Amino acid sequence: FPNSTIIAYEPIPTNLSALKRVVKFFKHKNVIIKETALGNKVGKAKMIMPQNNNIKMQGLSHIVDPNEALEKGISYEVAITKADNSAELTKLSNPVTGIKVDVENYEYFVLQGCSEIIKRDSPPIYLELWDNENRKNCFSLLEKMNYSPMIVHNKTLIHAKEAKHTTQNFIFIPNPLKHQ
Repeated sequence: FPNSTIIAYEPIPTNLSALKRVVKFFKHKNVIIKETALGNKVGKAKMIMPQNNNIKMQGLSHIVDPNEALEKGISYEVAITKADNSAELTKLSNPVTGIKVDVENYEYFVLQGCSEIIKRDSPPIYLELWDNENRKNCFSLLEKMNYSPMIVHNKTLIHAKEAKHTTQNFIFIPNPLKHQ
């Protein structure tokens, strides 16, 4: 998307380093990288990068749920903010045209933290959601914001309720009626 501004949020130092190398390698001039986590609060958060037999599982780095036992891995304390507070997003001259969230079971909190942007711009939203309470919460929140959950099936976008197979990948599309 060379004519768009892409704002990427990444709080884990090793993942951040890899992201910066990819952006530099492909010479992307339209990517702004923010070294922070997104959620529904501003402050600090504890994150963990799981390890299995000394293998770092970078793609599974996640915010630690204080109610669950700490798993094995490398822990980090990171800055966390709400997208609704991000100067880069609130001061854009053009509307936000898409949101992608893949934050290992923290999607609901990220959505809460960008609800004003969603209401303002009605962007399509891509979420990777495991089949659990987080998914139910995301569906409920976005349905209240007048979005429909869709999936890609045979290269066609269909309503998630029509799907005959399970998936973790959802595209939420704003309904034609104005957000409530």
